[in-house]
Amino acid sequence: MPPVTKRTLLLYTHIAILSAAAFHYMNLLESGCRINKQFYTTSKSLHELAESAARKLIMARQDDAYMCHLGLTTASFDELYEEFLIEYPNVCKTGRKRVFDPEMILALVLMWLD
Repeated sequence: MPPVTKRTLLLYTHIAILSAAAFHYMNLLESGCRINKQFYTTSKSLHELAESAARKLIMARQDDAYMCHLGLTTASFDELYEEFLIEYPNVCKTGRKRVFDPEMILALVLMWLD
């Protein structure tokens, strides 16, 4: 039998933990302790757009926060936003107003890229 390496031992440990968690979860489902089986986001669990972390970041207008989360200063963000607004207007081609304004979309994309 080959010697057990540290990597193999770690793999077996992860498998054991996942198996135990799955077994525990199945027991909870069978016992009826978990009544709500919904795993998707409902509208009740969403925050208002004005209360979101991205909106609060945009409204704070602090260079250090912008640099940390967006990778830009507020002045750089404003310059990029002016160019972005040309390509992504606040109103769709169908005439409907967008749910997220262009400033929020740009901030979220920059957060995701950073």
